[in-house]
Amino acid sequence: MRDRAEILKVDDCGWICYIGYTHHNRWAFGFTVTAQQTPRKHICAWVSVKHTNAGLRQVYPAEKEGTFLEKKGLTAAEALEKLKQGNKRYLTATANPGDVSAELRKATCEGGQSPYAVVVTCSDSRVVPESIFCAGLGELFVIRVAGNVMANHQIGSVEYGAEHLGCRLVVVLGHDNCGAVGAAMQDEPTGFIKTITDEIREAIGEEKDYYRACCLNVEKGVSILKESLHVGGEDDLKIVGAMYHIADGSVDFME
Repeated sequence: MRDRAEILKVDDCGWICYIGYTHHNRWAFGFTVTAQQTPRKHICAWVSVKHTNAGLRQVYPAEKEGTFLEKKGLTAAEALEKLKQGNKRYLTATANPGDVSAELRKATCEGGQSPYAVVVTCSDSRVVPESIFCAGLGELFVIRVAGNVMANHQIGSVEYGAEHLGCRLVVVLGHDNCGAVGAAMQDEPTGFIKTITDEIREAIGEEKDYYRACCLNVEKGVSILKESLHVGGEDDLKIVGAMYHIADGSVDFME
């Protein structure tokens, strides 16, 4: 079932009374918020409610009377389209247009984060998901590791994003000219780096084409996540691979 919150009323100060339900723990708290003079002075009263399968939406105070900011629990399809549209804007952008305002920093500090997608990607400094998808603060739950390899820490982070933050879309984002893949294909790394290249070698096998090897590494990551998190055809969690092209900034999704 999709994440949702039951809106009870909107008062004349722009605050909302609502009840939200956590997704996987099957318990919940409902609360009301009322404003007194300014949004900075408010009262929060928590009451327990019976369990449900529904998820949680976070609602923030309004910037103007009669409106409110609501972090919506997007479906996987909606989140994927949002990423695609963000990447289109990025192709002609000279700076990241995502919201990093002081108002949003305050809102996410007080109300918590509500990202619409999890992105697992490489640590490469040229690959920055928040820029690539024109995202602002609190919109993407990003996990970065060299070679975008999947070990328990990465899988656990994805699980947290899906189960506790309510993200319905997970993207394993690889890129062309990946140094970790190149090292796995051509070098004999030592030390801790070898733990990364060994994972990549298992993913790419005997592949000699550099770009194809990068794609195979992404596909392996997607496969590991689906198996580890028991994602099947009936599940509303979607895990997809994608390739970022460093030179032109475009992203190809492997749907």
